[in-house]
Amino acid sequence: MTTFRSSRFIGEWKDHANSKLEEYVINTLVGTWDNVGSDLTLPTNGLTITAGGLTITAGSSCIKADTTLNCGADLIFTGTTGQGQILLTDNLADSLSMLISGGSDFLVFKTTNCSEVLSSAVDNKLTGGNMMMTKRTVTTDNTAGANTWTIAELLGGLLLRDASGCAQSDVTPTAAAIVAGIPCATIDDTFEVTIVNTGGEALTLTAGCGVTMVPAAQVMAANEQHHLIVRLTNVTGSCEAVTFYGAISAGT
Repeated sequence: MTTFRSSRFIGEWKDHANSKLEEYVINTLVGTWDNVGSDLTLPTNGLTITAGGLTITAGSSCIKADTTLNCGADLIFTGTTGQGQILLTDNLADSLSMLISGGSDFLVFKTTNCSEVLSSAVDNKLTGGNMMMTKRTVTTDNTAGANTWTIAELLGGLLLRDASGCAQSDVTPTAAAIVAGIPCATIDDTFEVTIVNTGGEALTLTAGCGVTMVPAAQVMAANEQHHLIVRLTNVTGSCEAVTFYGAISAGT
């Protein structure tokens, strides 16, 4: 057994007798470990790196490190909010994959610019009741007159509208505003929004510039809700086009 204990070691460790380096206690190591024909064996209690951590710098070649966590070990990130991160290389068709040993990819992180996506080869299903949960922002508007909705409000997903005593005709954002409000917008991008008429008067949704309504008449009676699928059909500057597909559901 070869033991090194020092506060600073600079130079080379060479073991040509085919023995193992089994124990070391150091603060600084600069040099080369050359253990011909044998392994580098750490102490039985493992290796603990503190303070500044461990940085491995490659020379002219890449560093590949395969790590196996045995005995049901966990990979634990500690620290304050925002410190624990897994950083993926930008603009790659497959920046990180997860796969079953011996099988194919079942979860792929794609970081291609303006086409970032997390894709799965298995059923799109969440456990715990098999429910898919979606966060929505509720926007309430009581304007006593026609209201023009913003793209931010539409993307929130749920609009509550009370025209305050008189039937009104609200207006969608323009197609240009909708496209501009969606990062890296592409043709056939879609999102959903629901408008609930909470007032006692009829509410009509009319099209902003560049917007098409299907069906053309989008009228909600009192206490009706209007579910819309919004689809981008042209994202070229000055030629933006968007289609709203709507269905009315009677209230109770």
